[in-house]
Amino acid sequence: MSTQTTASPEHRSLSLIRSLVFFDLETTGTILGIDRIVELAVVKLWPDGRRSEYEWRFNPEMAIPEEATQIHGIRDEDVKDEPTFRDSLGEIREVFADSDVAGFNIARFDMPLLQSELVRAGVKAISSRNIVDAMTIFHLKEKRDLSAALRFFCNKDIENAHSALAK
Repeated sequence: MSTQTTASPEHRSLSLIRSLVFFDLETTGTILGIDRIVELAVVKLWPDGRRSEYEWRFNPEMAIPEEATQIHGIRDEDVKDEPTFRDSLGEIREVFADSDVAGFNIARFDMPLLQSELVRAGVKAISSRNIVDAMTIFHLKEKRDLSAALRFFCNKDIENAHSALAK
């Protein structure tokens, strides 16, 4: 694991009550219960203004498919001598302790895959956390519906989106 802690005045306007952990995973694929984490990156914001960064690489105990390597650039030989997720669990739990979690698409992908790794390691899944998913917020602010698609692709506004023949 690599780690770095600095003062971070730019997030003071967040008024955090408890720490907020932003995290991202790189994996062997997208199938829960089968695919594994090969890299975990974390930025932790503390209520007192500190900012800590952590990064782990793991031996996933399975081959990394070429399709996954094309996305994140991590190959089998890059992680063959790294600890497993299970071996690093103590450090990971310490970083996530008493923190809410945040990231992009974490509700649908990162959290379920992280939970799957925790269960595989024999640990009770993470609970009682607030989840801040930037993708969900983005989709609420930038609508992803039929009207938005028509505007994007055809530069048109639809008048009656619930009529199959609306013009």
